[in-house]
Amino acid sequence: MGSTPLILLSSFIYALYIFNFLEILFQPFLLKIYFITPSLVEEGFEDIIMLRIKNNSFINKNFQILWEKNILGEVKRWEEKEFLLRYIFRKRGIQKFKGVYLKFSGSLGLLYIKRFFQTDSKTLVYPKFYHIFKELTLSKDFGENISTSTLAVKGDEIHSLRKYNPSDPLRIIAWKASAKKGELISKQFEKTFKSEPIFLLDNIIPKIEEISLEEFDQLLRFLHSFVLPYLKLGLRIRIKTLYPYDTFIPQNWDELKIFLAQIELIEGIKRRFDEYFDLIFSLDYNFWIDIGLQNRLLGVEFHSEKFKNYIFIFKKDDNPYEFLNFWSIRNE
Repeated sequence: MGSTPLILLSSFIYALYIFNFLEILFQPFLLKIYFITPSLVEEGFEDIIMLRIKNNSFINKNFQILWEKNILGEVKRWEEKEFLLRYIFRKRGIQKFKGVYLKFSGSLGLLYIKRFFQTDSKTLVYPKFYHIFKELTLSKDFGENISTSTLAVKGDEIHSLRKYNPSDPLRIIAWKASAKKGELISKQFEKTFKSEPIFLLDNIIPKIEEISLEEFDQLLRFLHSFVLPYLKLGLRIRIKTLYPYDTFIPQNWDELKIFLAQIELIEGIKRRFDEYFDLIFSLDYNFWIDIGLQNRLLGVEFHSEKFKNYIFIFKKDDNPYEFLNFWSIRNE
């Protein structure tokens, strides 16, 4: 008779463990998890990821969200709750999130189980840009004496300098004067013709390495910096890529961001070109010089290789603003 209370106590404790075990075993099936990420973010910026949890049972749920730092959480019976997780999007490209771990302890806290909740969420991370010029706006006298059908020029003699006309091609921009004025300045010639700026993005390299991927991200930052002023003025520009060999015409800034986030560096062999590009962005300086293409070139090179001309090459320890200023003056 003396052992009866002990047996009853042991049975009660055992029943609690069984109840706790069954509770945490079925907990995941009674929870609905939604993982919501931002669609478009600039590299290096912090944004919010939202975890929405809905408790479809009559038992309060205690758990930990295993995300960088542990966040204690509780969702009461029949409750839907949102948890905000801060995340820094450091790398350009398509940031995919596989999911999140939740650690369940049950209402009694005697046992726990950890389960992974899968998600297919992704965020497009676009490269940052440099403010090459001040904010561009169309002033009242901008192009006042210039017909919109009178488009930029191709001639041998420079007549004068004037404010940039939305129809001017990139090659007649007076880079040195623009840098001093803080806005785009064009060279005025005697003859005019219509042209849309064509930027070439050389996204093919013989061998992809970790450093070449860093170089490519930097190259895209420069491309972003040069194209953005045109979009702010509502101008039509063309970006041609080597792979796929295609032309992209952004209609607005968001389209440009998406393009820059998704474009990839490809391993392969480039073919020779005889067509004109206003500006070439490439990691392969020697290729474009060797084939005798005299168009403007802006390259990025983090290796220690020697080049015929360092004016066009951005190196790892360079200041991007100083480089762009020097590049624009030397390309006057």
